Amino acid sequence: MREPEDALGRHTAQTVDELVVLPASNALAAVQRIRADDLDFLLVGSNITVANTPLGMLASFRLTRVQAISASSPVTSVLTSADWYVNGEYNETAEGAATQYTEQVYRMPGMLTRYASQHDRDSRTIETGRAELGLPEGAFVFFSAANFFKIIPEVSASWARVLAGAPGAWLVLPGPVHPLAGDEPGRPAQDRHRRLGLRRPAQPRLRRPAAQACDGGVRHQF
Repeated sequence: MREPEDALGRHTAQTVDELVVLPASNALAAVQRIRADDLDFLLVGSNITVANTPLGMLASFRLTRVQAISASSPVTSVLTSADWYVNGEYNETAEGAATQYTEQVYRMPGMLTRYASQHDRDSRTIETGRAELGLPEGAFVFFSAANFFKIIPEVSASWARVLAGAPGAWLVLPGPVHPLAGDEPGRPAQDRHRRLGLRRPAQPRLRRPAAQACDGGVRHQF
């Protein structure tokens, strides 16, 4: 619903037969424009479950013969207009696919997510290293760039079990990177780590980028 602004968006625009920019401020006009093309299939590739957005409103209409939600939306859309939910076998279990969605779930082979980082040619906006992050040289470091909405209890519990079995390993997480993440997104994870005996050093040293780290324990900065 806007012109492509990044390298991947511009690359995608060059590979299609036609790029149509829908009006973001007029849902009815956008619905009519899509329906005018008489399409057989529509894939909603953006996250429409994180908040009430113009795209989410648009996806609630019957626009094409078959409509699908992608796993960019981390949970079911519960939209009656959505026929399918497209995920990967490594991203969702057969049991979850059968019980957690209002859509029919197609689990494609392998993992759904592919990162076309080769199209990202922008210059670095930040540089850091082990010394700045307080990480010992030679220590094994785990890193996740997931925003805190994706660090659900099952994920943080799995991390805690791995760290408990890897003495000297560190876990580094960036600070809140989503405007809806809130001020204390990591508190439940801290509690789970403590129950497994992973400690939190008394004084965090990190400023920018903010991070969590584990040194046979956990260090948090928010």
